Amino acid sequence: KLVLTVSDDEVASICDVKTGELLHTFNGPVSWGNFSPNSKLVLIVSGDGVASICDVKTGELLHTFNGWGNFSPNSKLVLTVSDDEVASICDVKTGELLHTFNGPVSWGDFSPNSKLVLTVSDDGVAKVWRVETGELLHTFNGWGKFSPNSEFVLIVANDEVAKVWRVETGELLHTFNGWGEFSPNSKLVLTVSDDGVASVWDVKTGKLLYALNGTVRWGKFSPNSALVLTVSDDGVVRICYVGWHKDLTLDYAQDLLLLEKMQTKDLQEMPLPQNQSRLSKKSLFVVGGMACIASMVGFGLWSLLNK
Repeated sequence: KLVLTVSDDEVASICDVKTGELLHTFNGPVSWGNFSPNSKLVLIVSGDGVASICDVKTGELLHTFNGWGNFSPNSKLVLTVSDDEVASICDVKTGELLHTFNGPVSWGDFSPNSKLVLTVSDDGVAKVWRVETGELLHTFNGWGKFSPNSEFVLIVANDEVAKVWRVETGELLHTFNGWGEFSPNSKLVLTVSDDGVASVWDVKTGKLLYALNGTVRWGKFSPNSALVLTVSDDGVVRICYVGWHKDLTLDYAQDLLLLEKMQTKDLQEMPLPQNQSRLSKKSLFVVGGMACIASMVGFGLWSLLNK
């Protein structure tokens, strides 16, 4: 319902999406900003390293912190990283400092359940902390990201090796080549290696499910975890269907409905070939074991699949 903009003259503004009405203006110098997940607050970061939390409804300034920051998914906390590379967790309602994580910290983020924090330093050390107590749980080499269900963390080291760890125990589950990301349902991992191969892995077993050969440089799952979008060096975008196994998606019926909308109803019961072969004249084909629904030149996002 709202949009936050930052202009060239470093002024931040909140406008109503439906009417275009200007609701609030925050004078600069503003370099960056974002809304809280519940859309009730906005975090404004200035060029001089000051983060301010403001009330979206009134525009009132509530709290000021040093550094840039992120809201927790439950909108109750804010994580800030200051210029002196110290990470802090503060209560959004009161502004109270709850925990401090000494650095050097260059980046940090909450887990999706708001119970953990991952901090990363410039020297390639990632640490997982418990939000409630400030306790250090695990230390890894590399940068990382939590799975959407907060049960796993994916750590990618400087040698481009991705490792999946269980957060609760610190147990190493799987090792893959390349950088990676979890699917939204936390059941799959997509990796892209230096040799341009995109691979989809089962998080539970570590089994390789699909591999898309070529010059792939980037990839991302769709919100329903059924599709993968890849971008290659030659500027070709491919959308590939990876939801063929019933136990790999949250809503298999939804995945089949998606195929029906794309006029590929005849392929619902068809087994997935493991070699490169054309399956349909309606732009659905198989490359390296992945069913590709579309191939186009340029760059794509998932806004269409969010509707």
